Amino acid sequence: MDITRVLSDRACAFPAGLFHHASIHNGTVYTTGQIGGDVTGRLAGSEVSAQAEQLFANLSAILQSANSSLEHVLSASIFLTNTADYTAFNEAYVR
Repeated sequence: MDITRVLSDRACAFPAGLFHHASIHNGTVYTTGQIGGDVTGRLAGSEVSAQAEQLFANLSAILQSANSSLEHVLSASIFLTNTADYTAFNEAYVR
């Protein structure tokens, strides 16, 4: 089985060293779950909107490292701990 592992130096590396950011198999990129943390794992503020922006920056960096981009995403599963954050998160998701 031909699988390429991807680790971006521009995305959150938390928990550091325990996983790759993505795997590529048969031309499809499968990414790991992401949080709104910077490369050190520190959250991008306490507001969900700032964390969402960081999350998408991380995902974009990972996809670029895999020679892909956000425009090629087929499916995304989003998990929020508080449904009251839906609107703020969705605004970042739409951008």
